Amino acid sequence: MRRESTSWTGRRAAWTSSSNCSGSEPNSGSSGSSGAGRINPGASATRPDRASAQPSAPSTVGARCDSAAAFSSSGIACASRPYFEGLLFDADAPEPYPVFPVRGSYRVTDSEFVGVLRGTPLAELAGANVLLARNSYRASTAVDVIDADRSHVAILANRWDVNTRGVQVQQNMDGLPSRGSAIQVSGNEGRIVPYYLGDGLSYVDPFDPSYDPGGTSLRVSGNRWSLGDASLPATSGLSVVGAARLRILGNHLTGRVVSGVIVDQTTGCRVGRNAFDWETAGEEPDLRLGRDTSRCLVAVGLEDTVVDEGAENQVFRP
Repeated sequence: MRRESTSWTGRRAAWTSSSNCSGSEPNSGSSGSSGAGRINPGASATRPDRASAQPSAPSTVGARCDSAAAFSSSGIACASRPYFEGLLFDADAPEPYPVFPVRGSYRVTDSEFVGVLRGTPLAELAGANVLLARNSYRASTAVDVIDADRSHVAILANRWDVNTRGVQVQQNMDGLPSRGSAIQVSGNEGRIVPYYLGDGLSYVDPFDPSYDPGGTSLRVSGNRWSLGDASLPATSGLSVVGAARLRILGNHLTGRVVSGVIVDQTTGCRVGRNAFDWETAGEEPDLRLGRDTSRCLVAVGLEDTVVDEGAENQVFRP
């Protein structure tokens, strides 16, 4: 598998288009249709290993679409751009699905993404190093991660205004366990106003059943998110199921939610120094430790409500 290294830096959106999002791309200094650092290894079904980026010097990159076009009721006009994705599995093939992952380094910084369904999608990564930092999103989901294997993904100091999820992670969609990956979501600020359902962060591993446990560590720290509004609460502040090593630290979460923080299928998690300044629309607690949690250490405020369904978890209050 060819290794790529691509860096995108920008201040404003460089792509302006109608509903098909086929507008002008930044000058890459290269021929063909790849554009500056655009990576879609799954574009060629016959030779996915040959598909590659043609990176140039850092350029202004983003996506702005006409929100009066398709998906106008939710303010979304195109699916996504840019994206860093390997060849996705064939859903009709027997497990394990054939996968052609993408490798290498990928950076998207100081860019603006407006009117897209998925701000910066990442899929089928293997041995990749990804940095998404100081970007601005107005999208349905700001960051979407699928099947990161032996990879590091850092989502740092971004701002978003979304109507579904700030960050969505779905591991093991290809039928293979995630091994040794690390995902960090830190220092981001955002607003989640649900169009139908909405979460600050949603993490599931495995997304599809697997007999092999995943091995991804997740750190969610120092984020400031406003969730839901008076007309519709967010589904949850954070929902994390299946992280091998979990840290939820120093987040400030406000707004209106159905469920606060949901944690399950993890051992030895750490949750502390968070401010749950939201209103819960119902009987759900601020924090729920599910039946398959164990040996977690949790520090909460005096008025925070906690339901502990796990084993050998410890909850501390001041």
